[in-house]
Amino acid sequence: MAELLETDSWSLEVPDAWTFDEDDETVVFTPPDDRDSALIVSVFYKETEITKPELEEFTRYESTADASLVETRLGEFSGYYSVYTKRDEEGEFAWRVWCVCCRDVLLYITYNCIPSRVGKDDAVVDATLKTLKFIPEE
Repeated sequence: MAELLETDSWSLEVPDAWTFDEDDETVVFTPPDDRDSALIVSVFYKETEITKPELEEFTRYESTADASLVETRLGEFSGYYSVYTKRDEEGEFAWRVWCVCCRDVLLYITYNCIPSRVGKDDAVVDATLKTLKFIPEE
């Protein structure tokens, strides 16, 4: 059975055999068979509800210029999804990016991997993100 990870504002089920490390703002999930990929969830808070234009601006800022944005929903979170490949000083990586919000909580979720791993973890990542739940402030 998958372990449930709960933070102050969101929860999701950790994929079987995956490990995770967390700090105050970010959780990094790593698959059991390789260290060349990671699912990363970063949280940002705003004092007021996040608007759709603000979310789109943030998403475009964090994505490559040629990435097309597709509207998406993950549980109570809604926003944008994009896919692209990017080369930097560490090499070439394939990215799947979700930028979603619920009320005043923004989640910047990325799955990145080396090109030879593209598609390998997609089913697990998609199933994991389907378990995402918003935890309202009490």
